[in-house]
Amino acid sequence: KKEPYNYELITNLANYYTSYLSNDEKAKEYYNLAINLRKNDSDLYKKIADIDIKDGNYENAIENIKEAIKIDENIQEYYKTLGALYLGEGNYEDGIEVTRKAYSMNEKDVRSLNNAAWYYLIVEKDLLRGFENLKAAYSEIPAGIKEEDRNIIIENYNSIKKAYDKFMADDTKEFNITGLKLIY
Repeated sequence: KKEPYNYELITNLANYYTSYLSNDEKAKEYYNLAINLRKNDSDLYKKIADIDIKDGNYENAIENIKEAIKIDENIQEYYKTLGALYLGEGNYEDGIEVTRKAYSMNEKDVRSLNNAAWYYLIVEKDLLRGFENLKAAYSEIPAGIKEEDRNIIIENYNSIKKAYDKFMADDTKEFNITGLKLIY
């Protein structure tokens, strides 16, 4: 009541609504209010994009990530997310370009490697290149990665490893890969 426009308080309320109450609409209201107070906080746009991704509203997520990049073009996480969104929406050319940019900013990022592998396997049908990217992501999984991201990389790797082994045993057989997941 004493500080209705306290930026920290507003963002903490938004975080609370997202994390504990699972009320994404209310959280977005508070994030948008915080944006009105601090238009140059790129993280707020990323948080709104994360909610949009969770809700399956990818077009809005793309727009919010683009806004975050306009404000701060040096955060690799934004490019990784934008690349995955583009790939998931079928904009493969922009998706792989942005994913490569994310990778160039941090060559240890296993999420960008996973998403690049997705592109090479699903779009290009290049089993060897896709497997190499996924193998690198799998072998370099850091200890502090989110459990959900770790599981996606492991599942993708195990799925591709089977196809890769069959292909190496008999390269005349075609491979069909489905069920690979992107990491947003």
